[in-house]
Amino acid sequence: MKGSRTVILLLASVFLKGSRADDSACPCLNSSSSQYATVLEWMAANAYPLDYGLAGCRAYDNNSALTGCDSGNPAEHCAAKWCYVDSDLCPISRTRCEAQGFVVGSFESPYCRERDMSESKKMPSAVYSYETCGYLNAYDSTRISQLFAGNRIHIAIADSQPYAVKGHIVPSRPDLQGWTGVTVEWLYDIFLSFAPRIEVTTSSEWATAASRQVYPGSSYTACVLDVAVGNYDLCIGDFWITPERVLLTQFLPPYASDKMYLITTKDVVGRGLKDYIASPFRPFSAQLWAIILAFLVFNGVVNFLADSPDNTDDFDNPHWMARYMKCQYMSVMSYVSAGAGNSPQTIPSRIATLGFGFFILITLSSYTANLASLLVVDKSQNSIQGIHDCVERSLKVCVPQALQTELKSLYPTIRLVPVGIELIPAHIHAGDCRAGVSYELAIQQIQAGIYNTWNCENGHPDCQLDDAGDPLLTRDCDIVQVGGLITSIDLSMPVHRRWSHALGWATVQSELGTRMMLL
Repeated sequence: MKGSRTVILLLASVFLKGSRADDSACPCLNSSSSQYATVLEWMAANAYPLDYGLAGCRAYDNNSALTGCDSGNPAEHCAAKWCYVDSDLCPISRTRCEAQGFVVGSFESPYCRERDMSESKKMPSAVYSYETCGYLNAYDSTRISQLFAGNRIHIAIADSQPYAVKGHIVPSRPDLQGWTGVTVEWLYDIFLSFAPRIEVTTSSEWATAASRQVYPGSSYTACVLDVAVGNYDLCIGDFWITPERVLLTQFLPPYASDKMYLITTKDVVGRGLKDYIASPFRPFSAQLWAIILAFLVFNGVVNFLADSPDNTDDFDNPHWMARYMKCQYMSVMSYVSAGAGNSPQTIPSRIATLGFGFFILITLSSYTANLASLLVVDKSQNSIQGIHDCVERSLKVCVPQALQTELKSLYPTIRLVPVGIELIPAHIHAGDCRAGVSYELAIQQIQAGIYNTWNCENGHPDCQLDDAGDPLLTRDCDIVQVGGLITSIDLSMPVHRRWSHALGWATVQSELGTRMMLL
C-alpha cells in the first residue's frame, strides 16, 4: 500500500507540474497540503483523473461524462472553475494573521481572509471551493438550505389584511396558531421546502412588552428590536426599512415599497374682488389676449376693404370713417356673440367672414375647456399645496414615528409630530398638526372610514359615532392628498442574522417571492 501511494504521488507530480493555488485567502490543494495524499488516493481508487480538482483553478467538469456534463444542455456548474482547497488555511485566524504582522481583511496571508468552501459529498474529508476561483457554487444548490433544515424558527405575525389574517386554527397547520394570508402562506411554504422542514413556533403576542417599553411609539420597531435581541427569529408584516431599524438587525430582500404623500383637510383658498373681476380672462394668458385683439382689428380692416360700400344692410352711413368703425364694431360683436355679426355681399368679404367664423370656433372652444379646468382646480385648491408649504410656513406635520428620522433628513427645518399612523387623521382633526404624512393604501382607508373605526375600537377620544352608535364612516372624508410624492420606503421583514442568508436565499428562489419583488 505504501509503495502504491508513492507511485501515485510520483505520477501526480508529473501531471500537476506547474499547478498553482489561485487565491492566497483559500488556496487550492498542492503537494504540501496535509489532505493532498488522501484526495489523490481516492481519485486513483475511483477512476477519476489524477489531476481532477488538484491542478489549480480549472473547469474540471466541462464535457466530463463522470459528472454528467457531456450532454447537449450542460448544467450551469459545468463550465465553472473550482478546485479542492486546504481547509486548514481557508477560515480566518485572527491570532495567526496578526502574528504574521497583518490585519484581518488583508490578502497577504491566508489566515487574514476567507472564501466559502463546501464539503464533498463523494469524498470524505475533502473540501472544494468555486469561490476561491472567482465563481459561485452552482453545483450544490442545497448548501445554504441544509444549514437550517430541520431547525426551529420563532416568528411573530402582525394583522395586516389580506397579507396576514388571524382566524381559526387549521388542524394541518397548528403551529401557525390560526394565522393565514398571502405573506403567511408564502413564508410557510418556504419553511416546508427545506428538507427536513423548518419547524415553526408562532408567538402569541406581537412585540414583547419589554421591547414596547423601549419603542412605545411603534410596535413594529419594537418587533424589530425583538428580532435583534433574539426573542424572535422573524417578524412577519409590512415593515418600512428605515435607517433606525437597519441599525438594529438585518432584513429580507425588499418585496414592495410605500409611496408617501402629504394629507390635510380640505381648505379652499379664499378669493377677493380683484380675483373675481379677473376670472373671465384667466383661461388665456395676457399675450394670447393681445393676439386675439390684434386679429379682431385685422378682421375689421379686411371687411372694410373687401365689402361693398353699397351694402346698406351693414352700413347705414356711406362715409368711409363710419364704415370703418362699423366694421371694427361688428368684428368684436361677432367674437363675443360667437357668431357672424355682419351680412357680407362681395365674395372676398364672405370668404373672410367664413375664416373669421372658424377662428371664433377654435378660440372659444379652447376658452371653454380652460375655464372648466380652472373652475375644478379652484373648487379643490387647498391653502397647503405640498410639503414645501409646511416647511416654509412652519406648520406642524404628524408623521409615523418610524419615519421621523427619514423625513428630518429630507427637510431639516420641518416641524414633525411623531404619532401612531392610525392616529394621524384624529390628530389633524384635533388641531395637533396641520397636515400628516401617509401612504397610498392608508389614504384610501382613511377616506373609507376605516381609521375612525379603528379609533372607536381602541377607545380613542376622537372617535365619532353616527346616530345608530356605529363608527361614523364619513368622519375623514374631508381629508385629501395634496402635492406630489415625498419619498418612497421599501418594505420587507426583519430577520435574525443567523437566518438572514438562508431565508433571503429561499425567498428570492421562490416564484411568488420573485413576483412580489417585481411589483
